[in-house]
Amino acid sequence: MADGTIDSELIYFIDNWPSGPITEVDWPMNQLVSSTWQNVITPYFPIGTRVSGMNEYDASHGGVPGPFTCMYLQVGTQDATPIAAKTVCVHDSATLWYQVTNDPDSCIDATSGCCAIALSAVTDAYFGFFLVGGVVPEFYVSGLGGNFATKNDVIAGPFGTGAGTAVTTLALPTTLKSTCGYTLSNDS
Repeated sequence: MADGTIDSELIYFIDNWPSGPITEVDWPMNQLVSSTWQNVITPYFPIGTRVSGMNEYDASHGGVPGPFTCMYLQVGTQDATPIAAKTVCVHDSATLWYQVTNDPDSCIDATSGCCAIALSAVTDAYFGFFLVGGVVPEFYVSGLGGNFATKNDVIAGPFGTGAGTAVTTLALPTTLKSTCGYTLSNDS
């Protein structure tokens, strides 16, 4: 089975994170990656804040219309490859439910189905919004457009996060026993 990619327009994430109220925000959704609250050492919002929106579509932005949910989380430890937009993260801490990682050696449970997609670069111990459910909001976060990395062959249907050595990719859930989303097509 080969590693590959899949277009962001063919992915739908399932929000398996602990539920809480969706926060009403008085700023436009295109401010999700504002430097005021994204990649900051002191949380600007309460940890776990969830915002939801509808991804719009127009030819200049790409993407597909549909709902999405983002959650305010903290990076615990990261792999030697820094977390950037489109990095797939999973739980990092057995005691702090809101810490995420892209490091397979630090990951405590890749099989939880709780994946979080970085909207932008986020440093160790810093806070920011992560995509946790729905379509990829390319209209509001241009860095999420294009292809996502896949591990082995991802076929149309359920997927999870890469097990073991590839937490930062999307993979078939048969290797994980858990699902964090669906794809509408095979990867390439």
